[in-house]
Amino acid sequence: MPLNYLALESIIYKQQLMGISVHYRGMIDKVANIEKLTTEMANISNELKWKYDIIDDEKQKVKGIIIKPHEKSEPLSILFNRHLNLISWAALSLKQVHDESAHFVSIKT
Repeated sequence: MPLNYLALESIIYKQQLMGISVHYRGMIDKVANIEKLTTEMANISNELKWKYDIIDDEKQKVKGIIIKPHEKSEPLSILFNRHLNLISWAALSLKQVHDESAHFVSIKT
């Protein structure tokens, strides 16, 4: 077996054991763009055959989408609070959507 094949096989095996964490934060410029972004992300999810939920919570004033790319990965949340800041899905479930600490979002694959 060529050495390159063994190295590639080793890399693939390691990738199956390790995940990647992505941390992000941000905001959107206006409420109207939340619907546009949500629609675009839903279209991409449909193409990739990923499950998703569109969120429009009037009580907590949160809009966006939660995407589930794989059963072994955490959900990817693209949710915005009333101040147009990104928030995590965990903040949504804990009802802390307007807390400053909720503006940091992450996903682990």
